[in-house]
Amino acid sequence: MGASLLLALHFRMEVSDGWFGPDKVKHAAVSYVLYSASRREGRNGWAVSISVGLGKEIYDGFFRRGFSYRDLVWDLLGVGLASLLSR
Repeated sequence: MGASLLLALHFRMEVSDGWFGPDKVKHAAVSYVLYSASRREGRNGWAVSISVGLGKEIYDGFFRRGFSYRDLVWDLLGVGLASLLSR
């Protein structure tokens, strides 16, 4: 219980994150590639790509600048684009 409380207190949200920063296209591109590569291997591209993106944001929330829901939106855009173009 004590350890989880300490972790929760250490979790940060990114508050100065804009919608169109230089890292946003990277989020979309990495999600696009993860989706495409996962589909080629016969895996669920959505699950793999979103899991990696969410895991990265959770890591950022604990150890870096903070959790960014805007980064997750860009991850979803990359997955959505890959899904549309793979049909």
